[in-house]
Amino acid sequence: MYPVSGIEGIEVLDSGAEAVTPIGAAEEIVRNMPNLPVIRLDANKASYSPPRDEVTIPAMQSFVNSEELSASP
Repeated sequence: MYPVSGIEGIEVLDSGAEAVTPIGAAEEIVRNMPNLPVIRLDANKASYSPPRDEVTIPAMQSFVNSEELSASP
């Protein structure tokens, strides 16, 4: 995955997307997990690795809105 802004010759249009911030209720669920997995931010994709018990999440700018961010694995 490459950011459009890094592609020469492509005009980046203002999508009008809202600022993406974590949803409070989703953050509270994560904070209260009894065995919280490692959470890595700024990964190249959203995923969960059971053997490493690790969640990876792309940079917040990669998401269109807060709901999309909270729906990541």
